[in-house]
Amino acid sequence: MLVGFFTIFLAGSVGAESESVAAKLPAGNPYQKAFDAITRYTGEHDATIRQRLPLPAELVDVRREVAQSLADGRRAGSVDWGIDYTTGTVDVMPLTKAARMCRLMLETIDAEPSPTEQNARMLDVMALGRHLGSEQLFVLNIIAQHLEQRAYSWWEKNFEKITPDEARKIAEGIEKLPKGGSSAGALAHEKKVYLDGLLKQLADATTLLGEPAKPGQEDGGMAGLRMTGAMIQGARAHVGFETGDGSFWLEPGQAQAGVRLVSVNAGVDAALITYKGRSAWLKLSARQIAVIDLSRVDEALKTAPGNMVLAMLQGTEKTERGAEALAELERVLTQAGAVYEEARLNPERFTDPRAVEKRYADTSPVVSGVAMMVAGFVSGENKLLERREKFRARITERASGSITR
Repeated sequence: MLVGFFTIFLAGSVGAESESVAAKLPAGNPYQKAFDAITRYTGEHDATIRQRLPLPAELVDVRREVAQSLADGRRAGSVDWGIDYTTGTVDVMPLTKAARMCRLMLETIDAEPSPTEQNARMLDVMALGRHLGSEQLFVLNIIAQHLEQRAYSWWEKNFEKITPDEARKIAEGIEKLPKGGSSAGALAHEKKVYLDGLLKQLADATTLLGEPAKPGQEDGGMAGLRMTGAMIQGARAHVGFETGDGSFWLEPGQAQAGVRLVSVNAGVDAALITYKGRSAWLKLSARQIAVIDLSRVDEALKTAPGNMVLAMLQGTEKTERGAEALAELERVLTQAGAVYEEARLNPERFTDPRAVEKRYADTSPVVSGVAMMVAGFVSGENKLLERREKFRARITERASGSITR
């Protein structure tokens, strides 16, 4: 479930729309006409652009509508994309069509009647990227990085043709662009909204699938097992247990006397354990144990229809394998959250993808994949910021009448 581009799944691979359906944006969003128009862009049009053939009339119309919409968007101080982060199932995939409309503009830039219009379209494309990036989502920020890099590449290729007056307009236009997103902002936002949010849904799911112990039944149906206490000190957690073999304390990942403490989530007052082949959740403050009963998934979904974890379990075996999937999901989310937090606080540790790959080589494939994805994003941002500053200096110098080769 979590293999591949981790945040695309979390940010909305659920319910992605078809190619022919436009994104439905809030009233007043200046980009609605562009998203409507790009639905008429076909594979044949793609081939036409790739082969540098004359644009057919219908594609000229699409391009004109997209261009006008992008120009309107650049004049907007901010843009409401209508993303509701409270649902836990955010669908941003329709917004990724922005990359297609910008490719249309960039690959057909020669269709513009003058250098002034060509430069304006470049700024329009950059503005759309910045507006998307303001949502602080990896997938949208990566699109923004790509669009800005494409604009710089085109200007640098044609730099000697840029007059001082045009250079001044470009420099002023860049300064007026929206601020956009950042790796630090995306790391904090996605961790809070998606990783922590999904952990909360996981805790809710295990609660609904477990039947709390009845009065006088402390073992929750797990005969011979009792929870004796919990100690949480910062990032460290210990949970106490008692079996016929004695009393002991475990940290997450440790096992003794048939008890394995899979994970502890102090934020939602819960922990996951396995004991003699069965899985259960713990209510830490109440010292309660509840066996996870996967036969209750359909019933639980009626209570919490928006719970993504329960939806995932609908397609799994109603056996201990399903309970193991819950434990694995909790481990992955917790470890991925730690990656996000480390990258947010120490971004310099994620600027070298090869070093990151080596550092996370012993983790699960999903977690190492997340670390590599974060490293790619952080290093990509660093390269963009460096290029941005160099281009700003160069275009400013050109505006003064000098030519820097």
